[in-house]
Amino acid sequence: MIEAARRRPAGARILGALAGFALAGWFGTMVYNFRVVGSAHAIGVVVGTVLMALWAVICVQRVMTATPPAWMRRLLEDGELVVGFVVLNLILMNVFSPFLMLLSQIWLGASLFPLMLGMAARLSGRVLFVTFVVATIALLWLSLTRLARHVAPASAALRRVQRAFRVVATSAVALYGIYATALSFNGSLDGPLAVEHRRELVAVTTVNTPLDFPVSWIDLRAADGTLERITLIAGKDGVWAGYVDPGQAVVVRVRAGFFGIPWIESVALDEERRTELLVEAAPSAAEPRRALVALRLRQGRAADAVTHTRVYLGYYPRDIAFARTVAETLRGAGDAQSALELDRLALAAAAR
Repeated sequence: MIEAARRRPAGARILGALAGFALAGWFGTMVYNFRVVGSAHAIGVVVGTVLMALWAVICVQRVMTATPPAWMRRLLEDGELVVGFVVLNLILMNVFSPFLMLLSQIWLGASLFPLMLGMAARLSGRVLFVTFVVATIALLWLSLTRLARHVAPASAALRRVQRAFRVVATSAVALYGIYATALSFNGSLDGPLAVEHRRELVAVTTVNTPLDFPVSWIDLRAADGTLERITLIAGKDGVWAGYVDPGQAVVVRVRAGFFGIPWIESVALDEERRTELLVEAAPSAAEPRRALVALRLRQGRAADAVTHTRVYLGYYPRDIAFARTVAETLRGAGDAQSALELDRLALAAAAR
């Protein structure tokens, strides 16, 4: 088995490690997006990050222990010449490229020569860039392989350790993939119904990772006083550090899951509670009252919508159009009795 692994092409071994790294990242994204209730979500994200780091180490190890092709070894034996050629090319292009561009601008417009000069000037920069990148990568690869052979000479014991390490990493990413796939189907095949839990925001914490990717979580307090912590998902949640303050009301939408694994769809500010507080603080304010009526209509709470519309007409008796709009909405929802009541309120307000 070990000899078969040694006979595998170096490119195939490196591509296999890159595939493991990509799979770990893909599965980690699935676990990150389908956020299960409790601490399992944070643990799953950490496990995915560890697996990505593990496969990155395997990829580096395979690059360092790979044997470059014979033609590359012969080409890079004198790496100094390659570096010197790149530097010379850089100097020449820096010297001649401005003159080529200048000639392309002052040449007769009817000639194809200025176009050719401009293309040559732009192409020279691209060729220089590609040559520099390829030469740098090749020299770095050759240097790493030489360093690896010098630091850790090949031996049967080292190969057995590497093989055991790969088996563990492959098994771990396979199990993690099964878990991530189960979470994905659990969330994707779930029904449309979601349960909203209202919480009070206690604190928002953000930590910048070494890769400049912020990780944030919030601490919430339930009605019974218990605390819970939820990891936030960028671009999905409406709560983020710097935009909310402790004490604000928050709504957590939880779905049951296709496999019975509850997961959190989103976390957002409680607009209903915010609107109610605005109405309580300023009963005569028009916009908060109208927003509360619209919210009650979306919730199907016709009696509350009629009540708040009556209060609104008490403050703004000339805004009959709003009352009629609410009545039409109720009539379209099949609540003719509530719509008729609002029509009477509108007529009474118009007669004042």
